[in-house]
Amino acid sequence: MSNTKPDQAQKADQFRALHHSDKLLLLPNVWDYVSTKLITKLNFPAIGTASIATAISNGYPDGEHIPFPRLLEVVRKITAAADYLPVTVDIERGFSDSINKLEENIAALIETGIVGINIEDSNVNHSDLLHIKEQCKKIATIRKVANDLGVHLFINARTDVYFNPDIKNPVEEVLIRAEAYADAGADCIYPILVKTYEEVEEITEKSPLPINVLLLESIRDLQRLQAAGVARVSLGPLLFSLALTKIRDSAAALKQHKTEDLFDGELLSYESLHNLL
Repeated sequence: MSNTKPDQAQKADQFRALHHSDKLLLLPNVWDYVSTKLITKLNFPAIGTASIATAISNGYPDGEHIPFPRLLEVVRKITAAADYLPVTVDIERGFSDSINKLEENIAALIETGIVGINIEDSNVNHSDLLHIKEQCKKIATIRKVANDLGVHLFINARTDVYFNPDIKNPVEEVLIRAEAYADAGADCIYPILVKTYEEVEEITEKSPLPINVLLLESIRDLQRLQAAGVARVSLGPLLFSLALTKIRDSAAALKQHKTEDLFDGELLSYESLHNLL
């Protein structure tokens, strides 16, 4: 029997379809209620979180240091703020050291109303990749839990191949993992930190799964990414970093009695700020 909200399964199907259209899915990553409300008003088709942004904005370093109950609280606020939009959550390695704990965590996440997750395949400091069979077992577990709850949770299988400089042919390793993860139940492959258009093009051409890339300066041309067949572009912590950079630079200028930066551009009005609630 399904424990999901009436529209959650529909949102999941909607989110999955966004990865199989001719239009590039641009996924802004949020970290709290207000940032979600702000993005929702810009009419993006979906919203994601970035683990480093949700962790640091709550006073914890990245790397599953934020307590899982606290993460659930943040995610509930984000899904409430997102309203009709599908939400996908970066869950790092699943906040679990066992399959049983992973099952519990996935069920709790689905209860918040999300329809997608990122799950990565390296250890906590990204120094080594998990064995493919181990990661496939986690993906298959996630798929079973979601199916039992009546929602096709979108599994974005992040592979950390590009964190490891010892891998001589990263594209080949990404493709090997994409094949295995697809068989285990993943919906998308996310070779985070892939930095060249040529590698992106080869992966999209040969991968059995849609490809998600992280927006980097070296692959910032969205039209070229779409032409290459990329399904989804994530911003990761970019918006969070931009917001904090603006605060830092404006405050530093104020300290020097420079106020021009404080009134540079059109500010959100008092009314607009309240309309975010």
